Amino acid sequence: MIWHVARLAINTNLTPVILVTGCKHEDVEAAVKDLPVLIAYNDEWNVGQSSSIKRGLEELPETTKACIFLLSDQPQIPNSLISVILKRFNEHRSAIIAPRVNGKRGNPVLFDRSTFPELLKLKGNEGGRMIFDRREVDYIEWDDESILIDVDTEESYQQLLRLHQ
Repeated sequence: MIWHVARLAINTNLTPVILVTGCKHEDVEAAVKDLPVLIAYNDEWNVGQSSSIKRGLEELPETTKACIFLLSDQPQIPNSLISVILKRFNEHRSAIIAPRVNGKRGNPVLFDRSTFPELLKLKGNEGGRMIFDRREVDYIEWDDESILIDVDTEESYQQLLRLHQ
């Protein structure tokens, strides 16, 4: 799944593609060895999601205007969604852009550089959604509920497999 998500980022011309690793770092690095990605090891991965967000932001060039966080447990995100998010950013320069399906927020989420200081203040298992109430979120209405599947359990993995059969 990690290889697939990294390949998605590459195929949609996101650059640089930074893969933040933690637990099982060597296995993850081996899985993507054929891809042009920057590996950023997060030695504080057990602290929670915030440490991975911070580690990824640390690797971004200073000229970066925005970043999109893709999650390794959501390999079903279509290229077209990322393209729509990027187009919206180029047209409106919104601070946060996120897809929404039937009122439910989905991923991936784009964060403008202006949000980076707030993201760097996250703690523990806090993710980027913790700053949604401080900023106006530009939602993209999406009609494919599969983007909401989060592959954290055997059941959700089987659901993903059924989608691709």
